[in-house]
Amino acid sequence: TNDSPSLFKRPTKPEMTQPRWEYTNKYLADLFPEDSVLSNLREDAHTEKFPNIMISTPVGRLLTLFTSMTSAKFVVEVGTLGGYSGICLARGLAPNGRLLCIEKSEKYCTFAR
Repeated sequence: TNDSPSLFKRPTKPEMTQPRWEYTNKYLADLFPEDSVLSNLREDAHTEKFPNIMISTPVGRLLTLFTSMTSAKFVVEVGTLGGYSGICLARGLAPNGRLLCIEKSEKYCTFAR
């Protein structure tokens, strides 16, 4: 019934608001800090004036986790930019796994290699 105590009402679905996302992202970034390989790549991409659209460190960790959870042997990445997400995907590949990166820009492709 509609007059049931609030303890028994279904909780509303929490929304991922911008402040909640920023808090969660910071928490995960503190929990899983960026290693030197990815940090250097990010700095080099910034020096080359690449667009600021690289994934965050926590999202990279998720890519590694998802790839490893599926025991992926082959992954295709469309749009490589600097290679940050490609490294994260490759880290989760099964032994002898392969990553195929497809990138339209010669500049980004050369940088990622």
